[in-house]
Amino acid sequence: MAWVDGAPAGFALLYPTYSSLRLGRWWVLNDLYVIPRYRRRGIGAGLLRRAATHARRAEGIGLETARSNPARALYERLGWRKDRAFVHYALVRGGMSPRRPGERASPT
Repeated sequence: MAWVDGAPAGFALLYPTYSSLRLGRWWVLNDLYVIPRYRRRGIGAGLLRRAATHARRAEGIGLETARSNPARALYERLGWRKDRAFVHYALVRGGMSPRRPGERASPT
């Protein structure tokens, strides 16, 4: 959690896991958020550095983000590298059947 003058300014949320591919503990950065009025003040960078310090005994930290996320430049500036070795898949609520454009997911 980041604070500015006693007010919350942002947070980073890490989840621990184990990577059988990396043969060690691994952290997932699930959320990084800075309130818009506090952005561009180094708060996001501070939260990422704190997350890295917290996970220093693990094999590393990973995250997934949208291609359009402007924070990608921050990640790369701080030494995070885009994964080029693995392809990521997701199975989302609604099952394995792909939806057609405009089709709504059935309740589960």
